[in-house]
Amino acid sequence: MATPLEDFYTSFHQNFHDKHQELFKLSWQFLIQQALYSKDRGKQTLELYSSVLSGYRKDKDRMAENLDEHIKYLSLIFPVITTTLPSVRNMLPWVEECVDRTIVDEAGMIDQHKTFPLLVRSRKAIIVLFVVKVAHKTLVHHAKKLFLQVSYLP
Repeated sequence: MATPLEDFYTSFHQNFHDKHQELFKLSWQFLIQQALYSKDRGKQTLELYSSVLSGYRKDKDRMAENLDEHIKYLSLIFPVITTTLPSVRNMLPWVEECVDRTIVDEAGMIDQHKTFPLLVRSRKAIIVLFVVKVAHKTLVHHAKKLFLQVSYLP
């Protein structure tokens, strides 16, 4: 009988961790190189974007005409990665502070310990939560605990 192949996606992070880190660092260097290569266009896009944020209608129309190109230059300057919390370890290698800024939205609705893999990879973090939701979640947890105590007597 032939030996079954191991699942690449479960073994990749164990068998190729060093290569994954190296690839991540090289990708980051390439991104910086691309941003520097197109710095003149990037500067023009930033100026236009700043003008749009200031409320100039003509510049908003100008930006809309060639939006894909402007987004390309903005993403070189401000790269964005979106992920779910369980996927962070798969997407980002263990490179300390490889994320400049993390935004955790709806933080009151998640278990805080699940943010740890992302936060240890981040230089700065912005945590967005509503105190009312945190209090609600705590009350719901407390009510559930009381229900379980009363409903399932030993």
